[in-house]
Amino acid sequence: MGNYNKSMTTTKIILTVLFTGFLANPILFAQSKAADAIPISKDDYIPNFLSIHKTVKKRYSHLNSKKIDLDLLAEQYSSQIKGIVSKEDYIKVLLKYFAELHNAHTSLILNAYRANCSAKLVENVLFLNRVEENELLEEGIAKYDEIIKIDDIPAIDWLENEKKYLSAATAADLDNRVVFRVFSNEFQVPRKYEIKTKKGVKAITLQLNKLGQYKAAEEPKAKSSIINDSIGYMEIISMSGDVVTDFLKEYTKIKHLPYLILDIRRNGGGNSNNSEKLASYFFSKPNRACVSRRNIQPNRDHYQGKLILLISENTFSAAESFALDIKENTDAVLIGSQTGRDTGNRPRVFTSKYGFSFRIPTRKPPQVSFAGFPMEGRGINPHLEAKLTIDDYLQNIDTVFQRAINYVERDNQNSRGSKF
Repeated sequence: MGNYNKSMTTTKIILTVLFTGFLANPILFAQSKAADAIPISKDDYIPNFLSIHKTVKKRYSHLNSKKIDLDLLAEQYSSQIKGIVSKEDYIKVLLKYFAELHNAHTSLILNAYRANCSAKLVENVLFLNRVEENELLEEGIAKYDEIIKIDDIPAIDWLENEKKYLSAATAADLDNRVVFRVFSNEFQVPRKYEIKTKKGVKAITLQLNKLGQYKAAEEPKAKSSIINDSIGYMEIISMSGDVVTDFLKEYTKIKHLPYLILDIRRNGGGNSNNSEKLASYFFSKPNRACVSRRNIQPNRDHYQGKLILLISENTFSAAESFALDIKENTDAVLIGSQTGRDTGNRPRVFTSKYGFSFRIPTRKPPQVSFAGFPMEGRGINPHLEAKLTIDDYLQNIDTVFQRAINYVERDNQNSRGSKF
């Protein structure tokens, strides 16, 4: 199908680690506070916890489906809190309480401290994926170096230990989310790393002290390129804000091409109204949206070619419901890995009178799609599975993107062959 390597470089996916569905969400980010900035005394620990528990018991959608004995949890965690003195320990107990609810839209809303780095777990090996800290750069530490230990603990064991502070619907989603904590914490803390570089193992300590959104959150929410005369490519990294406007700017450049690779692997969600508007550009007949249940009419300018949708474990929330609408109502081919396993079920933010904000799903009963797919607890499977390998990662080859290109080449050849 021609030489696409040059264009492929322009569309290379830099899988920057984001707080999927949280820091990528500007509304939640605006409501978040640093833990040490929330004024609460030791005497208020129990009253604050019980007020949170009361709201969770009344409003949390998944108590029955997950068979959670919330009263027993309240008793256990109240007992733990009674012996706590420091705010840091109190925060850790609250995080573990929310982790017991087993849902990725369920969490404290805290603005984490971090370093300007990210990590990536590939085939159970932890790598540096982005390096922007001078302390590391001055030591010659770079992307693709392996993180061997964190705080003197083997990296994989450290990740396993950190899972108790995170809420996720499935073990697979938890494996994905815990990597976000490698360079973040709820408090300003020093963190030690042992990193295997090309010049040997280096030990370094970073102070996690930066607050704010990752730079990647400032990217345009949609960007496109033309791979060759048959294939267009577009990545959509969020379903929030001006994504529809950004999408339309790019869509006009590639809508005429017979194949479109639409990439939502980094998309942590946002607003399902936006995702439904985008879905209308890929429907050829009216369909019901899985979240709003509204009837979506195909846009008059809807795409006429063959759609390939790239998904991953980071495809979450409104992006996941978009993928579900596309899979159930179009002929698109989904390539990648299973999605994040939680479309939302109407998450709402609550704040205790002591200043702790948290969110929980509130839609009762939890939703299923019109085809009967549970919209929480199960990820959407691709038609063609493809996962990043260590060899490809170290060579800066996007395994999933390459699988999509190969699929298009075969499909195009088969289409031409059928004419003769």
